[in-house]
Amino acid sequence: MIRNIIPTTLFSLFILVSSITFAQMGPNMYDLNIDANITGSNDNDVNVKTFGLQKNIFKHMIKEGEKGILNMGFNYKYAQLNFNTHEDFFSNLEDFHSLGVNLSYIRRMNEKWMFIGMINPQLSSNFKAKLTSDDFYLNLIALVNYSSKPNNRLTFGLVYSNSMGLPFPVPIISYWKRFNDQWEMNLGFPRIGTTFTMNPKSSFSGYIEFDGYNANISKNMSSVLFEEERMAEQINYNAIISGIEYQYKIDKFNFTIKAGYTLGQVFELQNSNNDTAYEFDMGSNLNFGIGVGFNF
Repeated sequence: MIRNIIPTTLFSLFILVSSITFAQMGPNMYDLNIDANITGSNDNDVNVKTFGLQKNIFKHMIKEGEKGILNMGFNYKYAQLNFNTHEDFFSNLEDFHSLGVNLSYIRRMNEKWMFIGMINPQLSSNFKAKLTSDDFYLNLIALVNYSSKPNNRLTFGLVYSNSMGLPFPVPIISYWKRFNDQWEMNLGFPRIGTTFTMNPKSSFSGYIEFDGYNANISKNMSSVLFEEERMAEQINYNAIISGIEYQYKIDKFNFTIKAGYTLGQVFELQNSNNDTAYEFDMGSNLNFGIGVGFNF
């Protein structure tokens, strides 16, 4: 089960790395990022599709950058769930939305050390009832980068991100290295990989990454199907995906295409204590993603 994979493999291998990974969880590399992801159905109980949008709002250099850079952005994510079991009973769980604001602070302390902090409050729910405190989620990041040379970087710190289905602080230590103009690697969470740059416009990457999504169920559910008569109060999705990614940059645009395979995934309903109320049957299958970044 992926529940057992996470504490052993995920935390030891999938460690946050480099500004690229940080951009996925915090400030955007581009002024506007749009992405979509589809996981194949096969015989799975649930088919998951997601659409995301991140927009930078402003960047402020404190004392011309001497005291750091303050960024503010907006993020939105839509998850569509298609159920292949007990469809009528789970019909209220087909659409989930997450809406939040990113506020980040980046401070270069000297030539080798840099501090990165982010706070991301957001609402994440199927919004079938009035808003409550259960719809509120909070993501926090505090990292320190150390670069002995321009071609390598060590990152360590803490990440708290219950919107990824990990509702507890995760200790972070990661490493990124560029070998030459063509090859670089990163070992991190939520992604590890190797990248080959063909030319200034095109690059290929082989990767293994963690994907997760957590959201509140506005109207709590109960059923004889649920374990130990627990209430279903939130959804939790986790997956480990391996694949190949192609990036193409032209002018102010960056296009991304990904094709992969889920090495393991879990989708379950949980109570407020993150105990499983109902676990769906989820096997491995194909995964596809596209994305575009744009600078104004």
